[in-house]
Amino acid sequence: MSNKIKMNISGMCCQNCSKAIESSLSKFEFISKIEIDPKSGVAEFDIVGRIEENETTVITAITDLGYKVKD
Repeated sequence: MSNKIKMNISGMCCQNCSKAIESSLSKFEFISKIEIDPKSGVAEFDIVGRIEENETTVITAITDLGYKVKD
């Protein structure tokens, strides 16, 4: 079973930004789908497994790339 999570990411300005995030997150087996709109800053992910633990991993990966996840 997968859970959809939505995040607002600041610092993206183009498709290359969203592609960098997608590339980094595609390494995680618990992510089954990634949709990122760099213009709106909205990202949606389908996460399989424990959502709290895996969401923290996703946030860390995004911030490690230099972007910020907004509440």
